[in-house]
Order: sequence, then structure tokens, then C-alpha cells
Amino acid sequence: MKQTKQSGVGTSFHNVTFKATVNELWGILGKPECEENTGDDKVNFSWTLETDGGEVFTVYDWKEYRKISENEEIEWHIGGRNEAATITAKEEIGKALKEFYNPVSPDITTLQRLYDAARTREENLKAEITRLKSLIYEFADKIKNV
Repeated sequence: MKQTKQSGVGTSFHNVTFKATVNELWGILGKPECEENTGDDKVNFSWTLETDGGEVFTVYDWKEYRKISENEEIEWHIGGRNEAATITAKEEIGKALKEFYNPVSPDITTLQRLYDAARTREENLKAEITRLKSLIYEFADKIKNV
């Protein structure tokens, strides 16, 4: 399983889901192509990937309509051009999740993906801290004026 340059257009949901956290998916799938995480749309995160056999599939949250905590386990949908592709994708994701927690001998690509995911999460946390500080200062200024 790997990220792909192929289009996810034409994939659809075939009732195949799995549970994981955003952080786990960052670790095994890499950076999502969509990561709005505002809760304003039907999808906060999505990846377009291909199975080891070359079948294109998508992974996405569906209708959470809220900001998703990166450590919260939620249900993810798998879209594919047919049900068999989504089942294969689920099996490969399950295997990758097991290896994520019990790496036998991780290769450099896996280690780089894990490092990149950790750096991105760190950057996101720093941005959130900056945003919260700004809100606190704004609130403090409003209190002074009361």
C-alpha cells in the first residue's frame, strides 16, 4: 500500500470501514491530501492510495461534522472502484497498523513517514497554541475594558 498520483475519482463506498486515530493514519499512510479538520464539511481528512496490487482506493472520515482529536479512535470509510479493492485495502491497512505498533524491522520509508507525521503534528500543535494564546490575550483585553 502506498500513496498514489492516480485519481480517486470513480471510487465509492462499499460498506467497508475500520477504526483508527488520525495519528495512526498519519503514521501508516503519510500526510493526507485533505486535512481541513474544521468539521464544516462531510470530510475532514482523506488519502488517495493504491493497494500492493495497484488498485486505487480512498480513506476518509465521513460526516463527523466536528473537529476530530488526533488521538480519538473513529470509524474511517474506504472507497474503491469495487468491493474487492476496498476489502484488500482494509486488509493492508490492518497489517500496516499492526506493524506500526510492533515493527519487526522498519524500512527507511516507514521511518521517514513516521518522522514526517510527528513533525507535522508538532507544527499543528504549535499553531494551535499560538491561536489559543491570541484568544487569551484578546479575552484579557476585553476584561480590562469592562
